[in-house]
This record gives sequence, C-alpha cells and structure tokens, in this order.
Amino acid sequence: MPKRLKMPERNEGDGEIKVFKSSDGKLVLLCVQDGEETSVRMSAHNAWRAFGLLALMLEIPLPDNVGNAIKF
Repeated sequence: MPKRLKMPERNEGDGEIKVFKSSDGKLVLLCVQDGEETSVRMSAHNAWRAFGLLALMLEIPLPDNVGNAIKF
C-alpha cells in the first residue's frame, strides 16, 4: 500500500502565496513568510525543474512519466 501523504500543519509565519503569469509569459511565485514578501520569476522550463526539486525535498512521490519528463 502506498505511503499516505500528509501536508505539514500551517505555522504562525506562513502567509499568502500566489502563482501567476506575467505579461511576458514568465511564471511568478510570490510567498509571504514571517511578514516578508519574496517572489521568483522563471520560465516554464525552470518551473518544471523547481517543481521536481520541491517534490524531491518534500518527499512527494511523482508518477514515473512525470519524474522522467523533468530534466535537471
């Protein structure tokens, strides 16, 4: 049986997050942590790579076809 996934509890400093496309087609990830807003702007190529790395770091299993499609 697959391991049951459980999202960690929200911490006091966890704030708003947003993801959107900018006018030039880049993806923007905005996150508020401990009252400080941080953002990163990246291409779809790098967003796929970041997604794969986050999945690895958070121990979120990806289907083989997804994991094999991501090129680091």
